[in-house]
Amino acid sequence: MNPIDRSDEILATTIEFKEMKKDLYESSARKCRDEAGIETFSFLRDRECEQVVILERQRAAGSGKGRSSFPYLPPWDWKKVESIRSAIFQGIRPNGPGAEDVIALENSLTIEQACLRYFLYSLDAAVEPREKAFLNRMIWESKERMALLSDLGLQFAVSGKPMPQSPEMGITT
Repeated sequence: MNPIDRSDEILATTIEFKEMKKDLYESSARKCRDEAGIETFSFLRDRECEQVVILERQRAAGSGKGRSSFPYLPPWDWKKVESIRSAIFQGIRPNGPGAEDVIALENSLTIEQACLRYFLYSLDAAVEPREKAFLNRMIWESKERMALLSDLGLQFAVSGKPMPQSPEMGITT
């Protein structure tokens, strides 16, 4: 495949994935009962919206010129991620997760895994440094999203149940 066609294809597929994730996260945030889940899905939706705009603009700029390039994407908002993780692990909340929340989480992890597989597969065939850098960035972001969703899944698993007490250690005579 021609490197020009390949970069166009990667950009188009990335946009498709991001559109799907944006819609999924929007729906998940709207239906979610758990406050930390709402915050997590909303953050991920906003991130996808931001990136779709940037990628679409880049694709439009490259069309007709026979070459799409890979745009700069803003850095991950670590302060927001830490705020979300604090909300996730703050303890049991009155509005714990419902069945819809768990389904949304599972669907989110599934689509992130599909993205990760696509980006890893594409990276194996990448030859241009810009393409490799873009794919590595997408791989890193997919892993970060999966880590955040996994944290939410841990909270969902223990929500509504008391945290297990650690057994007392000691020697008795």
